[in-house]
Amino acid sequence: MANPDGECATARACNASKTPMVLSSWATTPAEDIGVYAPDSFKVYQLYMSNIHEVNLDIYDRIRKAGFKALALTCDTALLGKRLNDVRNKFSLPHPWKM
Repeated sequence: MANPDGECATARACNASKTPMVLSSWATTPAEDIGVYAPDSFKVYQLYMSNIHEVNLDIYDRIRKAGFKALALTCDTALLGKRLNDVRNKFSLPHPWKM
C-alpha cells in the first residue's frame, strides 16, 4: 500500500535471489500478477480464512493456477480491532481495501 510497485518489486527480487515469496491476503497486487513476476520462486499465499466456503475455494483455485505452492493460514484476526493510533492519526485503507 505504501508503494504501487511494492509487491511486484518484492516478487522480482525473490525470483532473482531464489527466495520464497509470501503474498498477503491484503496485498494490493493480484496473486496472478505475482505469479508472472516470480515464476521460478517458491510462492506462499498468506490467507485470512473466510466464513464462506466458496470464497476460500475460489481463492485456492486462483492461487494454485498462479503457481503458489503453499498456504499460510492466519487464524488470529477473525475481527479487526480498534487501533487507537490509526484512529488518532486518521489512517484509513485506500479504496478498494477500505472497510
